[in-house]
Amino acid sequence: MSEKTPPACLKLLRQAGGLRVYEAVSMAGLPMVVRHFSQGFDGTDPVAARRFEREKRLASTLSHPQFATLLEAGGDWLGFEYLQPSLAAPEQAARFDDNIAVRRLLGTLAEAVAYLHARGVIHGDIKPGHILFRGDEPVLIDFGIAALSADDPLHAVELAGTPAWMAPEQLSGETGPPADIWALSAVGLWLLTGERPFSGDGEDIIRKRRLGAVLEFDWAAARRRADPDLVAALTRGLGPREDRPAARELAALCLRR
Repeated sequence: MSEKTPPACLKLLRQAGGLRVYEAVSMAGLPMVVRHFSQGFDGTDPVAARRFEREKRLASTLSHPQFATLLEAGGDWLGFEYLQPSLAAPEQAARFDDNIAVRRLLGTLAEAVAYLHARGVIHGDIKPGHILFRGDEPVLIDFGIAALSADDPLHAVELAGTPAWMAPEQLSGETGPPADIWALSAVGLWLLTGERPFSGDGEDIIRKRRLGAVLEFDWAAARRRADPDLVAALTRGLGPREDRPAARELAALCLRR
């Protein structure tokens, strides 16, 4: 990958802190999404800089059909194949309105997560907005807060994750493979019920979760829409971390292998 300036922004998709995500065109003329990260390179935020360097390394070394293809990169930016929209878009979520479709989606993603875990990588931020599509195939994106072990020091120094979708242990700075299983199971229940694990904004969710709030899913709705085995697997996935299935087991349960 060449060390060069990022391509011109065609459309800004989102911006948070030092990260800008926008549409661009690769040198080969392909549409792509650029993650341009400038924060921390001046020494003001060493944790942010280390996270980006890790994301850059993972983007160039991980290879799986359910991950976005890295097309180009520079010193402070990454250019991935263009994939839109995400599972969070109503028209996408509506495609998964039956038991078989949910099983296939979760099973495929669980196999990708198993690939990560076998290499010591924890995604740490699985949610509908980070599941995009290449045709009908789901693609898991954004390794911006990925961890490399259950006791990753980068997770110990700051709260990392999306409040409504992070596993309970992430609230105290802990991580590990079971955290990804919790989040993936939450995505499954969201598809079956139309409800997020917790409602509200980020700070409100963190506060009420620390006070012992329970998951807000309509379990009766989930049982009406899915078979008992799938509901049981997702229930395990949202349980105590020592009881959650491994990613490979969750894939087998969803794909009935």
